[in-house]
Amino acid sequence: MRHGIAVFLCSGLALGASASAQEEKPLRPFTVGVGGQAQLAYLPVTLADKLGYYRDVGLSVEIDNFQGGSKSVEALVGGSIDAMAGAYDNAVILQAKGMYLTTIFTFVERYGYVFGMVPARAAQYHAPQDLKGLKIGVTAPGSSTESLVRILLVKGGLAFDDIASIGVGTGQGAVVALLSGRIDAVVTGDPEISRMTMDHSFTALVDTRTREGMDYIYGGEAAGAGSLMMESFIKAHPDLVQAYVTAIYRAHQWLTHATPEAVAAEVPESLMGGDPVLYKASLAANRDSFTADGRTTLAKATVTYQSMVRAGRLPETQKIDFARSFDDSFVERAAKAEGQ
Repeated sequence: MRHGIAVFLCSGLALGASASAQEEKPLRPFTVGVGGQAQLAYLPVTLADKLGYYRDVGLSVEIDNFQGGSKSVEALVGGSIDAMAGAYDNAVILQAKGMYLTTIFTFVERYGYVFGMVPARAAQYHAPQDLKGLKIGVTAPGSSTESLVRILLVKGGLAFDDIASIGVGTGQGAVVALLSGRIDAVVTGDPEISRMTMDHSFTALVDTRTREGMDYIYGGEAAGAGSLMMESFIKAHPDLVQAYVTAIYRAHQWLTHATPEAVAAEVPESLMGGDPVLYKASLAANRDSFTADGRTTLAKATVTYQSMVRAGRLPETQKIDFARSFDDSFVERAAKAEGQ
């Protein structure tokens, strides 16, 4: 009997040691590049870290915060990061150049850009043809904010040369440029829009934070910001990709059901711009921009592609293999595993 007890105890210890070893399995390193981590669209990347979801799936994630999306793309193509948070547009543009990026999770289906003016000038605006001769601020030449302006001009029967497109960046610089009169109108996003709206110094004329604004400019909700990887990386490391997407999926689901106050409590102060009240107002204004489950879908990818053609960012003859530009299978497996 004692021998049996001893065998049982030894077996129990062995099982305990095995379980302990499994629990202490080293985390796998993974690097994500973000073109502006403070942007609300990229919140799932930050929240997956703050809420411990990366560790839960066995990843040790380093987040590299780049100055802009182009730097993230360079790092991804160069192989110094494993994934990036950026626009689905990148997958389309680079595919046209023979490089294959794949969106494996889409964060937002509305772009969140707002076109508007100071109230006095906005009162004189009735239709896009009224833009002729105006100076319009965009984040940068060739940016997606400039694409919105180009689509507006087409609606008004105007050419791009009929206006002056001026790069004003993001943040307070865009606000100062508008309120000082250096530009007549601006296309930017939050928190700048919420700040000026709270100050009653801005009138929104086209708001792509809403379904109506997206329908008017782009023809529907689209594949916006998400997480992308090189196609070759996905094929070589499907287990890493699945772990990452599962963590992002959990963070995204938490975000879409949390209050602005709960989200703000998890976000580092350095990403809130020093104004928690404004940050929560911006969250509230953009919460409907997030996708329900992270899927890209062919319908939304097509809307994005067609808007890029209308804005002149792609020639009409440019064909895209959509099946290589996004892959929803990892999101679908994550959702199934979570019972959703």
